[in-house]
Amino acid sequence: MALLAACGSGPMVDADFRGEALTRLGMDAPDDPLAWPPERWRRMADLAADLDRPEAELRALVALAAWDPGDLEVLERRVALLEEAGRDEEAARLLEDTARSGAVVGFPRRRLLEDAARIRRRLGQFALAAADLEEALRDLDPEAADRAVPGSVRAFAEGRFREPSEARAVLRLHPDPELRRAAVRWLADRRFPEELPTFVAALADPDPEVVRVAVAELAARTPEEGRGRVAPALLALAGGDDEELALEALDALERLATEAEVPGLLALLATEDRARFRAVRRVLEALAGPGVDDGGGLDPDPARREAVRAFWRAWWQERGGA
Repeated sequence: MALLAACGSGPMVDADFRGEALTRLGMDAPDDPLAWPPERWRRMADLAADLDRPEAELRALVALAAWDPGDLEVLERRVALLEEAGRDEEAARLLEDTARSGAVVGFPRRRLLEDAARIRRRLGQFALAAADLEEALRDLDPEAADRAVPGSVRAFAEGRFREPSEARAVLRLHPDPELRRAAVRWLADRRFPEELPTFVAALADPDPEVVRVAVAELAARTPEEGRGRVAPALLALAGGDDEELALEALDALERLATEAEVPGLLALLATEDRARFRAVRRVLEALAGPGVDDGGGLDPDPARREAVRAFWRAWWQERGGA
């Protein structure tokens, strides 16, 4: 009966395709598909995908899901097929219903709600998106959700942030990079308490655009007494794999680096990347002050680069560095 309910009143797989599939798969099946075991439905779905029969595949997956509603692979494929067919409302409702059914818990449940919110936003259903996000974030951190997240998701539903605490909550907690970008840009347009810790934390964001805004704001906002807190985070970014972000971090370090960063900068001088090598030299030159010349010229060749490295190591040793 659960299988019948899951498949609804329409045919689970149209008769023509069912006959073709059984022939191709070499299967003898009972006349009543309700008696088919899940493995047969899985093979039917795979064949439908191979033959580019999305509706037949979807119906086979619906039948398969009745056996195991928590099968995330089946669920993700059903959602993908619905979205490809332009049936976004059905896709969002499927994600929400599964998340709330108890079939999945923990991170998978949150991910389903986040995906549902993504689809709801695309449909312009901002209030429903906000409800999904609030539910997902409440699973992640109930206390934080009670303090800040509901306001943040409601603000998103209205298309604006109302105060820095809402934007900071979204920047810190939200899984959607587009919303985190909106939050960091909103914060970049105003002054607020805890702005340096907020932008320092944003340097660890997985989205490069969020990080880029954070670097620019730290370069512009960090006072003299804040350099010791900000510069180490920028130095870590300068040694990362993203070349553009590394160069932007080094540009900021020209003003913000302290002598505490010199050992790390000397390590970065080992790079063979010419742009990063030049940028590290500029930071060291800013720290050394006027009149200190490493003799390398604008763009030294590999042999001269080694001489430049030796110069800065000697300079640091003369200043008592290890």
